[in-house]
Amino acid sequence: PIIGFLVYSRYIEDSKQQLLRLKDYDKIKGLIFMFRPNEIDSEKNTLTGYYYDPATNEFKQGTFPYPSVVFNRIPLREKRYQQLKKRLGDNIFNYPYRNIDKLSFWDKMKIVPKLKKYFPLTKAFTGVKSLLSIFKKYDSVYLKPVSMAGGNGIIQAKKLDDGFLLTDYNGECFHLKSVKELKTALKKHLLNRKYIIQQEIESFTNTGEKIDFRIYIQKDYTMKWKLSGIETKIAKSGSVVSNSKYRARIEPGELAISKYYNLSKEETEKKINEITNVCIQVLKRMEKQGYLLGDAAVDFILDKSANLYLLEVQIDYAAEIKAFRDEDEQRVLPYILSTPFEYAKALAGF
Repeated sequence: PIIGFLVYSRYIEDSKQQLLRLKDYDKIKGLIFMFRPNEIDSEKNTLTGYYYDPATNEFKQGTFPYPSVVFNRIPLREKRYQQLKKRLGDNIFNYPYRNIDKLSFWDKMKIVPKLKKYFPLTKAFTGVKSLLSIFKKYDSVYLKPVSMAGGNGIIQAKKLDDGFLLTDYNGECFHLKSVKELKTALKKHLLNRKYIIQQEIESFTNTGEKIDFRIYIQKDYTMKWKLSGIETKIAKSGSVVSNSKYRARIEPGELAISKYYNLSKEETEKKINEITNVCIQVLKRMEKQGYLLGDAAVDFILDKSANLYLLEVQIDYAAEIKAFRDEDEQRVLPYILSTPFEYAKALAGF
């Protein structure tokens, strides 16, 4: 197979960062090369990039014909996508390479009866009145920017007997005595972005740290979705988010589900099967809506009774950069980095 791999410029400049993805090259063989969209020559029908040489275990520069399939890991402009689609048809995956915004995601999934129960209540934030309205049903919610990642801009909002409590993503708390104070604080601390209000699903370790999860769902040589790994994100003490900057540690998903929810081995396996099957249904739904997918991560949370709630699907998720983080984050890498090339090979007809 001839497999094209669309990457950010930093991987062209430092190609060694991509070698972890080629650890199972013997299963793939063929030609795998990295390239950038501006390196497509539509007149000569060639692409310039860097190909993997298994003899030296490094990438070398070259000029290549159009690939049979493209694994995309960048925000690809529509014009470039159409240029590739003209040659490859639907043999390009992870396009569009953007994480569906949180409100659109909720709106699209809540209309599917068998999926709606797996999502926390989510509404557009339109001002303090919309927050007060949701406080009639829930005492604790999150205000999240619709299209930002990394935990940035997130605020936890709680209704108290004597007012309100806001906690920002840095862990700073603001105790507000009145609606007027709440309105002023929101105006000051919310980013200049579109926000959602989302029901908080409480989940904590035995010592009170916030926890949530990420599951990696990928297509392999069978061209079917499968579970590649689950990790548990443990927030730093006092943090209301568990993203890398505010995280204490990562634990293996299976162990954490068993430990923090008091589930037996059999119950844990059953729960993981449920999570996997629901996530696959969601990804298939996205594919019906026009996404070309093969590699995804889904963030989810389990409440105190281990009931499942999905938070968002990540197409643009942290993968290679995990190699520069702590050992606990690197644990999942051997299971997720090379699998997309198995799918690419199958998609190319081999």
